[in-house]
Amino acid sequence: MEKKEPGRGKPALHGLKNRVRQPKRPLLFCRATLPKISRPLSQSKLELEKEALMQEQQTLSKLLASLCFAVSILGLSSCTDEEDGSATTVPGKELSLKKVIVSVKATDQPEKLLAVKNDMENFLSEKLKRVVEISIPTSTDSVSGSLLEGKIDVGLLNPTDAARNLESGITSVLLGRTEKGGLSYKSIWVCKMEKQYSDMADLKNKPIAFASRSSEPGYLIPAWDLAKKKLIGPDMALTDYFSQVLYCNGEASAVEKVLAGDVEAAAIADFALQDGSGLLSEGQKSQLKTFQEQGPVATDVLCVRSSLSPTDKKLLKEAFLSLNTEKPELCNRAFQGNLEEVNEREHLKITLEAIEIQNSLKH
Repeated sequence: MEKKEPGRGKPALHGLKNRVRQPKRPLLFCRATLPKISRPLSQSKLELEKEALMQEQQTLSKLLASLCFAVSILGLSSCTDEEDGSATTVPGKELSLKKVIVSVKATDQPEKLLAVKNDMENFLSEKLKRVVEISIPTSTDSVSGSLLEGKIDVGLLNPTDAARNLESGITSVLLGRTEKGGLSYKSIWVCKMEKQYSDMADLKNKPIAFASRSSEPGYLIPAWDLAKKKLIGPDMALTDYFSQVLYCNGEASAVEKVLAGDVEAAAIADFALQDGSGLLSEGQKSQLKTFQEQGPVATDVLCVRSSLSPTDKKLLKEAFLSLNTEKPELCNRAFQGNLEEVNEREHLKITLEAIEIQNSLKH
């Protein structure tokens, strides 16, 4: 008898049944419909991908164009900032400052300049098309500090402060102020009328007075002159050459020391002896004589913050210069003189030299 392998009969029959029944599955339906469904889906997906790619290309193009524009603007602004040292530049004739703060000449009686303050604010506001505020300081020291801190934009400085600020890059000179019609004057040494001094070499081992430590004609320039003549220097202090050195509170107090016999000579400004200066009485002037002069001494200067753009400086200069012709009396009351264009380095040349020498002197 033929042997049957276990488990082979039924599985074969079962597989046959499965093969017979399989045509009952909806194969025709699948074969007929799947191509119709899959073809439109593939086409739609391709079109969507193509459209998305085009949108991405357009977006990238826009971003690239925007980036190029931004870079070009940044380059232009950087060049402008490097040229004028200011972060804000306005082309043409428009002032970039929204408000301009100006400090006029210092006085110990600011209440007397209230009318000047109002008139100056109105005049400059009309010229600059901006709000202008006039500050009336009681000391010149506060003006330099306010410019440094950016509290004011324009201020009248003495030559010493202006020279130091110029060297440190804090301010630049906008205009020079005239003194008795000029942009410079002389420092002089005066003594009693009966004295026979011819120059400062005659004053060795004698007492002298300076008008003030902060005065250009009454200290800085006379000391510069003494150093140039080798009377003082790094090895010879003022107190080594003279028997006594006094520092006073202005021309009047220095002259009083001379007339009282406390000192033999005093250094003051030449305009103190001129008519109308108001610094000395006629009686005092009649007892004095000038035996030496030195200089020239630079006049005060109207300074502006260095961070302002060239356009701003130009517009400010034009506005202040117009005071000379349109409001000369107002200009004189505010600055005690007219305003004129100067070369800042030339105007402050001797002052800069004097400061350098002063720093080298024996003290």
